[in-house]
Amino acid sequence: MTKVSLHIEYLREGDIIVANCPSLGVSSYGATLEEAHQNFKDALAAFLRETKAHGTLEQVLKERGWTQSKTPPRHWTPPAIIKQACEDVLLPA
Repeated sequence: MTKVSLHIEYLREGDIIVANCPSLGVSSYGATLEEAHQNFKDALAAFLRETKAHGTLEQVLKERGWTQSKTPPRHWTPPAIIKQACEDVLLPA
């Protein structure tokens, strides 16, 4: 097993909180931050369990931009966040 740090975003969408991990494409939601976090952990566990069971975890990680070290012990590194920004846009009326 390899331990990695994941970037998780928590966004308010109306009455719910959405938890999203862009580097894995996994998200969940809840009525509270705590519920969203727990539901995200459950969704992440299901994602890892199912991709491992189907033998697709390595393929999915590569498709999402993860890299694997070339020397032992081999470990996975998520894509680096190179910038986070807020941008003003005009929405059509």
